Amino acid sequence: MEGYVLTAQDMKELISSGAIFSKERINIMDRVKPSSFEPTLGDTAYEVTAAFLPEPGKKVMDQVKDRLVKKIDLKSGGRLEVGNAYIIPLKEGFDLTGEKGLQAKCNPRSRMGRIDFFLRLMLDGVSSYDKVPMNYQGGAYVLAIPHSFPIIAYEGIPIVQLRFTYGNPILSDIETKACINKSGGIELFSTVGNKMYSPDVCIDGGLINTVNLTPSKLIGFKAKKFEGPKEEWPAIDLKKDKKTGGHDVLTFFEPITKTSRGDTLILEPDTFYLLQTFQRIRVPDNFCTDIVAIDAALGEYRSHYAGFVDAGFDGTLTLEIRVFSKTELRHNQPVCRVICERLDKLTEVKYGAVIQSAHYLQAWPNPGAYFNLDSIKNLINGN
Repeated sequence: MEGYVLTAQDMKELISSGAIFSKERINIMDRVKPSSFEPTLGDTAYEVTAAFLPEPGKKVMDQVKDRLVKKIDLKSGGRLEVGNAYIIPLKEGFDLTGEKGLQAKCNPRSRMGRIDFFLRLMLDGVSSYDKVPMNYQGGAYVLAIPHSFPIIAYEGIPIVQLRFTYGNPILSDIETKACINKSGGIELFSTVGNKMYSPDVCIDGGLINTVNLTPSKLIGFKAKKFEGPKEEWPAIDLKKDKKTGGHDVLTFFEPITKTSRGDTLILEPDTFYLLQTFQRIRVPDNFCTDIVAIDAALGEYRSHYAGFVDAGFDGTLTLEIRVFSKTELRHNQPVCRVICERLDKLTEVKYGAVIQSAHYLQAWPNPGAYFNLDSIKNLINGN
């Protein structure tokens, strides 16, 4: 059945009705975004022996007991080490029993994807990640694994986002083609600012975006690898963003300013990269999009962690890439598939400067909200 994604005003109603509930009073303005909702971390992280998928009919915390390594207090900040798996209860839960047909899916927030912080939503008795099924009633948890950098996490920090839907909100290829660069539809531009039309726009199970490896510019970033005991590696503090000074990006990333050969770039396995799309996308206030994380038809790699693109977004897409084997990318090669989804009305919360959206109008491979970019301004200004 044709469906839609809930808008900000719809999610405020879910909070009022108790379909989204919290141990604390929810700050609606901070937590409701144009087409997504951001739950927050509880006060304890539980390190476990390994990541696991919840068993049907069993509470997540009952399964944690059998795998517990140690507890970490997040009230004043707790350090999560690279490669370790943690289960963190969220302050919020869901009661969809009175919302016929309502369900939700989950992604990390963009700022978490940019720091290679692997996050999956877990629910009591639900044997799959990142889904809130119809009629679910209960608590919610996050499986958290830092992949490149240690993380200092805190109680009350939002690290994932949920998109609530009725029915199937995904546009068919025919519908997607009909709305590209049409009045009130999704707009697509090349990086030089020209609108893109068919046949230059590839639509095949969604919008196919390509990678920008333009020589002589800031092509992207490669995560640094640290030596010595990982307990001594520099960490990213989730309370230290641009508003409070941020982290020096060069402490954690190496800028990529040239290709491997000609217009190609060779990516190594077990390494995290930030690249960008050749296309710039402008999403109107009655649409949103979602990037397919792993698309074997385009290559053996993960193209992102945080794939939700909210209504009102305008900019290039930053790609959060990990390859499964040594892989060569060429400039303008298809790199990700973008699924377009409909809202049932215009959202009243607008993505952009008003809500201080970190990635609005980005035109370069943006490492995100946690970094001070003063040390690379000359590279950014070259883009």
